[in-house]
Amino acid sequence: MIGRTENDSSSGTGWIIRVGFISALLSLVLGILFGFAALSYRLDFPFTNIFYTDVQFHPFLMVFGFLAILLITEKIESMEMVKFGPFRLSRLTIGSLDMGITLYYLSIPLRSEFLMIVGALLLALSSLLFLHFIVSPVTHGNKYVKTLSGLSIFSLASLAAVSTLNGIMYSVSMALLATVFPVLYVIAERIELGFMRGMSQRLIEIETVLGALLLAMFLDFSIQRGPLSVIPSNAGLFFLGAFSAIAARYDPAFRRSTWKGPLQRFMNRGVAIAYVWLFTGILLFSLSVNGYNGLLDAATHSIMIGFVGTFIFAHSPIIFPLLFKKEMNQDRVTFAPILILTISVIMRVGGDLLSIISPYGGFVSYLSPVVLVVSAIAFFYNIKLVTTPKHV
Repeated sequence: MIGRTENDSSSGTGWIIRVGFISALLSLVLGILFGFAALSYRLDFPFTNIFYTDVQFHPFLMVFGFLAILLITEKIESMEMVKFGPFRLSRLTIGSLDMGITLYYLSIPLRSEFLMIVGALLLALSSLLFLHFIVSPVTHGNKYVKTLSGLSIFSLASLAAVSTLNGIMYSVSMALLATVFPVLYVIAERIELGFMRGMSQRLIEIETVLGALLLAMFLDFSIQRGPLSVIPSNAGLFFLGAFSAIAARYDPAFRRSTWKGPLQRFMNRGVAIAYVWLFTGILLFSLSVNGYNGLLDAATHSIMIGFVGTFIFAHSPIIFPLLFKKEMNQDRVTFAPILILTISVIMRVGGDLLSIISPYGGFVSYLSPVVLVVSAIAFFYNIKLVTTPKHV
């Protein structure tokens, strides 16, 4: 049923890559707007009547709409080489993902359980199709790294199923489960770089076991109710901390010998900042699951924007030119997007923490999406810079 296409179809991937990025960009814009509206509603600030303020919109659009589509689109060219029956795997995956997002999205304002279930099934299907691609022989690499990537995709399918069963995405348990997908996926790619640069096979096997354990614990936490749920949540956070610490210890970004040239310095500084936000998020989640209220937003944004967002920004000068077949001029890369994004995350996380003791904290958080939009503008400007030929 699964096989390679007869011809290399890379020349025909342009349109589907554009569909993927347009879908991801639209989800990002809507996710920011609905997040802004939900934050306004929570803080009793203006803007609440402009957009529907159901808090479910924001995490759903950011995880499934933005992150999932963006990371899958990055692999489109390789997925075009695989067929599922008469269909190319890439088109089935993107199609089911887009349709699932649309139906799940509509189910929230329409209060339709049927649309939510169908949407969740399509989201799970797209995740499983992508999982098949990740672990298939078409993708090369260390089998344990591929397993780790596969676990991240399985967590995405699990999130679709569990969020539908629970009827909610905004909770500590669902937030932790949502972080598994991007964290495992991103770190799996960093581990592969570490393996290429001397990371031992035994450590990679340990990382794979830790990834499986933290996913199992967070899944248990998302399903289990009652006082005993604190056990899997703390266990999962311990495994996540150990997993992240080992990855950071052997990440090539922390080897001074790799800091050569403006692009490499840009990437390594971004990776270092991302890890700081990852450990900050783990600490805040640990406090949150153990009874400290008011930390959920700060913990979630530390990881989802601070860690994942910074990683995307740091690798964008390489990924985007490759995807769109553009010449790369690394001498023109600027650190401004990561700097502005970091300021935005500091405002969001710091504002949430400050709001516990002061009403001014809410105002700081309220302004952070504006700075986030500025960082996105700087991000696209940076892409333009690095794809501008040297003679221009």
